[in-house]
Amino acid sequence: KLPVCASQSKVTSAFALAYLHSEFCLSPPGDTPTRQMTFDALLSGCIPVFFSSCLHPWLIHETAYYPFLPRYHRTHFGAGDWAVVLDSRRISEGQESRAYLRDSLRNISTSKREEMRSIIVNHLPRLQYSANPLHTFDDAGAVYARLLRDINKKQM
Repeated sequence: KLPVCASQSKVTSAFALAYLHSEFCLSPPGDTPTRQMTFDALLSGCIPVFFSSCLHPWLIHETAYYPFLPRYHRTHFGAGDWAVVLDSRRISEGQESRAYLRDSLRNISTSKREEMRSIIVNHLPRLQYSANPLHTFDDAGAVYARLLRDINKKQM
């Protein structure tokens, strides 16, 4: 039997390989709006697929990652600039949910997939702290302050 740390390492390696060989990476909701899995997928060039029961222009999935990725003002389910958002209500409908998921992803054209992946690749340096000198990007406190400022503007 492998020690816990060795088995965890194998699990992490398996996920990394899966991301590298996948076009889309499903990112169901977790305990918080942002997830490490999303960054792991993006760093592998995998297009994240989020799930939401509602739509509004400032959907957290595509605004919380700013300034690391461009904001996307969502008006519909489906492909955006760098991520896909699907209707979580339709995902929980049993047999039809598999068809909805499969068909939604299949219907994204190859050119749209390439365009989305290009945006992800162009923003990779912003997603890797080690890729740039620290002075080129704001620290977490500055990003948080900007996010609060943006939220307050929307509430006015």
